[in-house]
Amino acid sequence: MELNGVMLVALLMSLLLIVSHILFSLRNKLSVDNTTINTTMADTRPIPASNKPLKIVVFDLDETLGSFVEIAMFWEALEKYYGYNLVDERFFEVLDTFPDFLRPKILVILDYLKDKKNKKTCDQIMIYTNNQGPKSWVKMISNYLNNKLNYKLFDKIVAAFKVKGKIVEVGRTSHNKSVEDLVRCTKIPINTEICFIDDQKHPLMAQDNVYYINAKPYDFSMPYEEMASLYYDLFSEKYSIEDSKEEFMNNIVTYMNRYKYKLYDKSDEEYNADIVVSKQILIHLEDFFKNGRSQHTRKRRKQRKQMTKKTSLR
Repeated sequence: MELNGVMLVALLMSLLLIVSHILFSLRNKLSVDNTTINTTMADTRPIPASNKPLKIVVFDLDETLGSFVEIAMFWEALEKYYGYNLVDERFFEVLDTFPDFLRPKILVILDYLKDKKNKKTCDQIMIYTNNQGPKSWVKMISNYLNNKLNYKLFDKIVAAFKVKGKIVEVGRTSHNKSVEDLVRCTKIPINTEICFIDDQKHPLMAQDNVYYINAKPYDFSMPYEEMASLYYDLFSEKYSIEDSKEEFMNNIVTYMNRYKYKLYDKSDEEYNADIVVSKQILIHLEDFFKNGRSQHTRKRRKQRKQMTKKTSLR
């Protein structure tokens, strides 16, 4: 009887220890889970304002840095012709062959920003785009521009919210460009001074800390036959293209015609106007770095006419 009592006490003590261990483990698990949840929530919140606001420049891609639709078509036709994905260096050759698809003087503008970054007066350069291609396409264009400058100019890319119905940029909440989404995606402080350059109007980007340069869209097109002919002349030997020039051109042109893309001729007057727009962009960038977004300059800018009117040179 005495032995049974001792065994019962021992059993109860063992059960008590087991229950205590389970409760302790549950408490630790809940603590870890709460920490994880809090950390995740913190990641979606904007970084608090810094003592000295950052200065950044944000570019749109299409019709702002250049006119890339036809280049994308030609690049896709080339990859289809070769039967495999081509490396970035081959893309660099394509853009070097057809430099008019870049906005005139854009490399001068970017070289100016390179100097500003080197002097620590510009903190970051970004691309904020609604381009419906893969993010790798935008990255390849930014790599090309970096390569031309021999400098890593672009720090971040904010891609489209969705492409073909699938979310691409998880930090964005819609296709509309907004300062809130930009802050969320890039983790910049909320008081960052932003120079935003885009050929479209985005009302949610028109905030007090944004110097908005609404530039005239840059468009350029080139006959498919001319593109295919020039490429063949330059690279048929280098890449051992076995087809005749006629066969190669027919292959490329047939593929590009699938898109039913409308080509047009740009007059010398229009091209000269594009050069003027680029000069104005540079002037406004200089103003941004000189004056920022102070209340005085903001009031003064409201009295100016818009830098360019989209309908003025069409």
